[in-house]
Amino acid sequence: MEEITKITHTKNMNTFNFNSTFNMTIDENANIKTVIDTNSYLYDCKVECGNGKAIFTGKIGIKILYLDTDNLTNTLSDSQSFNETITDGSITA
Repeated sequence: MEEITKITHTKNMNTFNFNSTFNMTIDENANIKTVIDTNSYLYDCKVECGNGKAIFTGKIGIKILYLDTDNLTNTLSDSQSFNETITDGSITA
């Protein structure tokens, strides 16, 4: 399981942080020996602001680069949708 944290959006000189947890199921046949690198990214993002609220929607993706039990380099990737609402009276349209 990889946690995606500190996704930031700035609006009217205020910074809002939210956390979204990424759950990735790894097939036991992947034969992961060593994880070399993990890379997370956002895409298809949309932000709606107004009336003291900011709504973030989009997709979180993750790519894992690893060395398998045969010492070959492989990657696994997965993605999931997210929807987060931040409430703060200073958020305006």
